[in-house]
Amino acid sequence: MVTLIELGEPEEAVALATADAGRAQELTDELFTRVGDPMLVALLLGKTSEAHERGVDLRIEGSDGVDVGEVGLPGEDLVTIVGNLVDNAVDAVVEAAPPRPRVTLRSQLADGMLELHVTDNGPGLGGRAFSD
Repeated sequence: MVTLIELGEPEEAVALATADAGRAQELTDELFTRVGDPMLVALLLGKTSEAHERGVDLRIEGSDGVDVGEVGLPGEDLVTIVGNLVDNAVDAVVEAAPPRPRVTLRSQLADGMLELHVTDNGPGLGGRAFSD
């Protein structure tokens, strides 16, 4: 935007700023609808921005109105868990460099348990199995 202003195109700068603000508000509204928890929404907004800067499409999916408070896990712990899962997936696809890197975080509340699924379109684990 600053460059547009320096180039004598203030109208273009305003249009760009308005479009960016509109997209950011849409994402914020969508996350509040899907997630609800303000700390988790703030984390996901930041992670979405970071992923975008790294060339990764981070998608957030889930049931509307999931109340993370019903899970009984402190918000700080949930933010740490989700943040680590998303960071690891973004790092994996950036390193693997698929044609259109994508990470999806899907959540749903089932029988009082919050299920989190993080997937990406990287090469996977190469057949390695992990056990508990």
